[in-house]
Parts: sequence; structure tokens; C-alpha cells
Amino acid sequence: MTRIPTVGIGKLFEGVSPSLMARVVGSDAVAITQSDIASIAYTIWDLSATSSAINSGSLDAADVVFDSLQTDDRWTVDDTGYNFRWAAAASLFPAFDAIKKTFRVEIVLTDTVAAEIALLFELTLSNLYSRAEA
Repeated sequence: MTRIPTVGIGKLFEGVSPSLMARVVGSDAVAITQSDIASIAYTIWDLSATSSAINSGSLDAADVVFDSLQTDDRWTVDDTGYNFRWAAAASLFPAFDAIKKTFRVEIVLTDTVAAEIALLFELTLSNLYSRAEA
């Protein structure tokens, strides 16, 4: 069974690593912790050009899941906080020559009882004029 607790929409700037954040709760409506997660897989799609995945891989729960809710200046949604944050490498989102591209990032967390939690993020690429070739 897959549950989809979060759909994020945001901007992605050329050459800058986006920070994908969410507050993720389990089937018991309690925030997940690192020990709740058996595996994490991600797939990135370029919605502007193809229906094929352009990147995929796995993440380590110790690197992206927090055991307590985080409230810092990166999280502007509410005062409760987040417990998932992935600073995805900018190289996973190729700019090519497109002025405007949209990427979909699908992250599937599988918990220790084999239930899946899906996080979806749609990011629109904005080229940085300061990086334009002369």
C-alpha cells in the first residue's frame, strides 16, 4: 500500500542543489524516525521532454530522515517543522538549453513493515542569467 502525504511545488535554480523537505508521518499519524524506514528510492522525471526517468537511486535514512521535527529558517510552511530533507545534487537536474523545464521527483520510503510512503515534488527550472554563456 502506498500513501502520498506530500506534494511539493517549487523552483529549481540552474546549478543549485534544491532542498526537498517534508513532514512525514506513518500509518499511526506519528512522525517517522530513521529506525522506521527500511529503504528510500528516488526517481526524477523531466516532464518537459520525455516520459522516461532521467535519474534514479537510493538514499540512506540516516542522511535524510530526522528523529525529531526540525524548525529552522529553511522550513517556512508552519511552526511544527519537518523530518525529511534531501539536498539533491544539482547535477541530477540537467538544464540543457531549455528556458523553462519542469522536473518531478518521486521519493518512496518503505517502512519496516513494507508499507510505502510516497513524496512527490514538482520543480520548475529557472536558468540563472548570471551563468549564461557569452
